[in-house]
Amino acid sequence: MRNAILLLGTLTLMACQKDKIPDNHGGTTTITGASADAGASGVSVEEVRVTLLEHRPASKDVINSVIITNEAGIITMRGRVDDEATHADLVSTVRGMPRVKGVVDQLQVAPKQMMGADQGKMGADQGKMGSDQMGQMQHPGATTTARTSAVKASMMKDRPTASMVINDLMITDDGTTIFIGGIVPDEATHQALLKSAQKTTGVKNVQDELKVKGN
Repeated sequence: MRNAILLLGTLTLMACQKDKIPDNHGGTTTITGASADAGASGVSVEEVRVTLLEHRPASKDVINSVIITNEAGIITMRGRVDDEATHADLVSTVRGMPRVKGVVDQLQVAPKQMMGADQGKMGADQGKMGSDQMGQMQHPGATTTARTSAVKASMMKDRPTASMVINDLMITDDGTTIFIGGIVPDEATHQALLKSAQKTTGVKNVQDELKVKGN
């Protein structure tokens, strides 16, 4: 009887230990699975930056200034880039990388600086201002008077379509001569405005200092 009780106790203990084995094994499986997921999304920030530099070496300074973070394979990029072409290329390159699950695009395109035609226009305007100022220096004492106002009114009447051009002209009077300087779009406008000035009441002498654009 005593042996039977001992045998029953032994069997019960073995059963309990057997029940615990799956629990321990199950926990190990879960941890291993989590590690596998982390490895699958294991692209590093440095990998991303190196890939961008290799793909676009000319944008080295811009790429090095971009802030790149990684959250479980989701790459976030923050910072400023020079233009929309660079912006689109960087985002596209990262999206095409292995193990990158997605891209959060927080890049901003820097405002375009005034280039090319805009700079040329500014230079032309500055040149025109310089020409006007030079004209005033060449004609000391010349200023705007009632006669200069009359000349401008005569021009506006004869050539209303050139009102913007006329308003930009430098028309001065030294008491004996009307000086007209500035830029006109073509020779026809040049001659028409000069004729209007010459026929203005009270005007005897007109100094033509107009220049045709492009000449």
